[in-house]
Amino acid sequence: MSTHSVSKFYPKPLNHNRFCRNGQVPSGSFIAQVAQGINHTVAWRRKTIGRHYRPVAAIPAGAAGTTSAWHFHFRAGYGAKQLWAVLQHAPASASGTDPYGYMNVTISGGSTTASNELHTPPTGNSDVPENFGWGVLYADITGGTEYEVEVVFEDYFRGKSIMLFEVGDHPVDTSNGGTVDPRTGVGVNILDASQEDYHQAQTDLITYNRTHFLAWTRDAVGTAPSITGATPTNIIDRSSTGNASATSPGFQFDGTYLAELGQTTVTIKVWVRAEQTTAGSGSVQLVDTAGTVLASISSITTAGWYSTTANITAGDTKFDIQARTLLGGQTIRVDAVSAYVDG
Repeated sequence: MSTHSVSKFYPKPLNHNRFCRNGQVPSGSFIAQVAQGINHTVAWRRKTIGRHYRPVAAIPAGAAGTTSAWHFHFRAGYGAKQLWAVLQHAPASASGTDPYGYMNVTISGGSTTASNELHTPPTGNSDVPENFGWGVLYADITGGTEYEVEVVFEDYFRGKSIMLFEVGDHPVDTSNGGTVDPRTGVGVNILDASQEDYHQAQTDLITYNRTHFLAWTRDAVGTAPSITGATPTNIIDRSSTGNASATSPGFQFDGTYLAELGQTTVTIKVWVRAEQTTAGSGSVQLVDTAGTVLASISSITTAGWYSTTANITAGDTKFDIQARTLLGGQTIRVDAVSAYVDG
């Protein structure tokens, strides 16, 4: 956690009615810095949504047709304008004609936007670093909206790694609805409406730009994590059961300083993409080292995204992701799990 000295432009204490009623006026220099700070935050301090990579020795061969590769779920932050993805690829198989990759960005439960495409020639060259290439995929998004992301490979395209992140609004004038008026300050009227904009912008930044702390996705070309039976089982090693431990494959969440004023817990939202591949239904849960189920999503049947909210302690928490079916002998497949702090 970083600390910063209070600006020398910070105005003197005012009474509860604010500003001129006690004979003091707002500091134009301070108000200008507030506007600049908000606009800078909206423009540049964006969230990383997810990442995934394949070791060089584990890059699978390409496949004909369409491969639904990697999956992510996120809520766009305040002022977010586009989702970008830096996609690295290995040489495509010579069997392809026009290999390419792209992503489908879908409003949760709504319409889908396809990104641009990254094409690569079907060379069939060896998997050495000098033969790898990369490009940027992008799609428009709206701040405060929840999205599903599907990364797709076509015609023997071979993705190696990806990193997804938001791109914010770059404020240049008053036409930008997602930011505050940068002209407010010295020599300009400081209106109530401008101050309301500052408060609303900071509220939206706190609400929608909170931590995105989990983005796990299966590698679709390989074997998907499938769990058979009614015992909650770790989806990564597909064998560990019971409490999370220091040695079990899992994840760490540091909720220190993330709780709201007067609260000792942090509200999170968990999204799971899964499918019950046999009759019946299944569930996915996050469990900590004490055996406490932090979050649980049940009644999973057809392939799709399922969600829940939960409150977890505002501290450092190790947790595992486990899956189970309602009855023994049934099977559930888990494709992806994403989670973020909910505003």
